[in-house]
Amino acid sequence: FAENPVDAIEIFKVNPTDVIIISNQFEENHFKNLIANIRSIEIDLKKHIPIVATYNAYENINKDQLNSYGVDYFLQKPIKTKEFTDLLNEISVNSTKHIVEIDLDELMNSSSREVIQKIVDYFVKNYQPILQKLEKSIKESNYRKTYEYASQIRSQISNFGVFRSVQLATRIAKKAIENDSENMDILFNALKWEIEQIVNFLNNNQLDKIKVK
Repeated sequence: FAENPVDAIEIFKVNPTDVIIISNQFEENHFKNLIANIRSIEIDLKKHIPIVATYNAYENINKDQLNSYGVDYFLQKPIKTKEFTDLLNEISVNSTKHIVEIDLDELMNSSSREVIQKIVDYFVKNYQPILQKLEKSIKESNYRKTYEYASQIRSQISNFGVFRSVQLATRIAKKAIENDSENMDILFNALKWEIEQIVNFLNNNQLDKIKVK
């Protein structure tokens, strides 16, 4: 338990937890910096730590904004035992993964090298054009195209088991279905950053036959 972001980071460095619960009462900049620090520490840990933001029922929180910062889940206060237990079960079922957890050995063992090579090559070749199309459709408020491109991206990145990227793409697709453009650009920028990290990871960790160009 920590009363401020500085103490929280120091405690987390010494004793990383399986789940982090953060009160939405922190100042926005402190809140954002705290999550950024946690996400950077994850790289050394090689483990994604799910972050849960708590909030009061009367608060009008911007979940899209918080998602873009790195929040994975939300929990309304006062916290009820069943809701808390259900959330922990959901986190467990999702087996949340971050970019640093991509296991290329696992991928190679799950199918032939040829199939995995094709998946990687296709992703790297097509991610930039499809991101550009998604960005354009968002700017033009073309919800049908936004849904189509977000769904394509979600399908492609799901091959790598990265929870956060899939979560962001899913959220964009859902907002497109609802014809809701609010904060769509924020979610897109967060998704773009995540995908670029996937590509960087593949570039730095490829096996002999996984050559990302």
